[in-house]
Amino acid sequence: MSLREDLTNIRTKNLEIIQTTDNLKVLNDIRVNLLGKKGPITTALRSIKDLPVEERPEVGSYANEIRDDLANAIAEQKTNLENAQMNARLASESIDVTLPGTKLSQGQPHVIQQIIDQIVDLF
Repeated sequence: MSLREDLTNIRTKNLEIIQTTDNLKVLNDIRVNLLGKKGPITTALRSIKDLPVEERPEVGSYANEIRDDLANAIAEQKTNLENAQMNARLASESIDVTLPGTKLSQGQPHVIQQIIDQIVDLF
């Protein structure tokens, strides 16, 4: 199988996985496994040197296009998952702004006033 077909298979298989992922940690693991140093895209880019000289630019640009597509799909899915999490959190944490607020006490009585109050309480 040619390098171009391998890249196409990587793209189709992983785009489906990315779009069906519903967990940010799993999505980050997918990103690291796909686009990391030991990922299939990086391996394919390193193996371009073994191709004939006339095929290198075409396959290289195709590999970069696939890498960009996968990176964009991961970023888009991450944004969607973060928005879904935020909406779920906002729905569960509703605040009724029409309720009266809690009254905060300001400061404390002066020390001499505290002593006077204590003496009054004794008598």
